[in-house]
Amino acid sequence: MTELRAFCNHLGAFVDELAATYPEEPDLVRAAQTLRLAKKANPRLVFVSFKTHICDEFSTHILTENEEYIRRKANRPELLVFTKHWESMSEANRSCVWKHLKVLVLLAQRIP
Repeated sequence: MTELRAFCNHLGAFVDELAATYPEEPDLVRAAQTLRLAKKANPRLVFVSFKTHICDEFSTHILTENEEYIRRKANRPELLVFTKHWESMSEANRSCVWKHLKVLVLLAQRIP
């Protein structure tokens, strides 16, 4: 499996999981639907979008689990959990979110 395919599959699984956990969030549900279509049509565009909107600004903060910075700056559906649900989220779910985001950042760093 190429890094790009692994990245897109992991991002899709993460956003689907968020949408299933928070079905009352229309932005997450829409993001999951859009991502499914975009993955098939143009996986490179999915990667470039993540790199531009998430990695370029947040990668260091994700890898160091700097929730304060991310909560202040998050404005993407993928980071909505930090602004709306972080306080009520269990420690196990928080850990899961960090793991997903770290894997995505590390995969993104391997894609040329």
